[in-house]
Amino acid sequence: MILTEFKIKVESSFESIRSLEDLRGADRMVDEVFIISKEIIAKDLDTMDLGWLVSKGGRLAGIYAYLGNKYARARAERDIYEQKKEEVYNKLTVDYYSESESKITLARARAKEAIAPIEELITIKEYEKKTLENLLTATERLVGFIQSAIKVKQSEKFVSRELNDNM
Repeated sequence: MILTEFKIKVESSFESIRSLEDLRGADRMVDEVFIISKEIIAKDLDTMDLGWLVSKGGRLAGIYAYLGNKYARARAERDIYEQKKEEVYNKLTVDYYSESESKITLARARAKEAIAPIEELITIKEYEKKTLENLLTATERLVGFIQSAIKVKQSEKFVSRELNDNM
């Protein structure tokens, strides 16, 4: 009985967490990171055109700024939820303790039980924050890769021009 109820509650909680696919569907900029990433994986560095690299790098730099703002908001939301949870927990603890026959341990336990749904929301907010943090890191690495690829392409042009000049 308890295990069955537990499993039902866990499944219900998991359903409220947005998957990465949901996030990609809901935010065009997030999806763009994955599209560009797949394009980079599909191409060989030798076939990457300098203009294409600059274009994709610029696009990713813009997305990085957008995701940075989105991450900051997700982090603030999570922090606000945490702060408000503490306020509710403290108020409930005092209220329950004020009841005639209540003890502090029982008051805290009742308050903790009452804020369980808030804890779940905070976990979801933490997940969203971490997902955006991971996307930021991935985007930053993609931009770094593109910068390196541009330098390689530019040095190849320089070496190629030098070879042609010496012939």
